[in-house]
Amino acid sequence: MERTYRFTDLDRALCSGVDGEWRVHFHVPLTWRHDVLSSTAGLIEPELLSHAAGDYCHLEVETYSLACIPGETVPLEESIASELEWVMRYFK
Repeated sequence: MERTYRFTDLDRALCSGVDGEWRVHFHVPLTWRHDVLSSTAGLIEPELLSHAAGDYCHLEVETYSLACIPGETVPLEESIASELEWVMRYFK
């Protein structure tokens, strides 16, 4: 039986010594790629995006954690712009 661990902060989890597969909820840019971690954007179906938007005339992009990623150097403005471009491909 696998044991589940929960941490309120990534720093605590990293220091815990827990090993194995991790599932982490952390906001990263939709277009972000890394050797170990990546966005789940590739799992989002275009139909889901279109349905989720419905008749709404606003869109929220949530990219506040990029500065927390060690070694990440993409300017925040560039990151937000690339996310908006990614999402807008589905709303033509």
